Amino acid sequence: MKKMTYYFLLFLFFLVLATFLLIGPRQVQATIIVGSWEFDDLAFADNASQLESGLIDYRFGGSTLNDVLTGYSPALGIVNIGLTIGTDYYANLFQLDFTDYIAINQMGADIVFFEARFSSDSYEIAVHEVGGSLSAFNYFRFDSFTDISESGPGGSSLYALEIDLSDFGLATGALVDAIQFRAADSYPHPTANPSGLPEGDPVMAGILNGTTPVPEPSTLFLFFTTLIGLVGIKKKFKA
Repeated sequence: MKKMTYYFLLFLFFLVLATFLLIGPRQVQATIIVGSWEFDDLAFADNASQLESGLIDYRFGGSTLNDVLTGYSPALGIVNIGLTIGTDYYANLFQLDFTDYIAINQMGADIVFFEARFSSDSYEIAVHEVGGSLSAFNYFRFDSFTDISESGPGGSSLYALEIDLSDFGLATGALVDAIQFRAADSYPHPTANPSGLPEGDPVMAGILNGTTPVPEPSTLFLFFTTLIGLVGIKKKFKA
């Protein structure tokens, strides 16, 4: 009876381990098509946060940052950032976190950042390396974005910016789990935002090259301690 109990526990352990391996790091399973890009269904940001004090202007639907900026949400509204209206100051620094699918620096574009184009907006973007720190901000002028010929919120056109993680000084294979962004001044370019102020209308961001995160050390520790415990149980049963 004791021997049967041991083998049952051993079977459960390897069942859990096999399940983990099957649902662990995976390559892109493209299920969502936006413009000319194919995204894994997990590829879009999971959490959005405001990193700077100030007002937030929601338009065309959505009442929270997560409503507007996370998941596949091309028509769920915008957050109009970078504004200064009268004495009202609007927040202009935000972060998108990728928790169940993280970016890998490979050849070419690794992340695509989408905005609703009402005016020609420029951005500054930084990336956070897993196990490292936040990069410097890179400037992306409004004409770095491409019209993907799809409709955005409020009758806008949806534009996209391809982000190559190598442009942030990251090595091939480096992992990124978050980006920060803010609207940037586009002037003196004549076709830029006619207000002359930094302004942006971000919509969402998705990972092209990515994988599910490697388990935390605590998870691996639990697996190994469980295995050691099973070995101990077997020795006890033999005694």
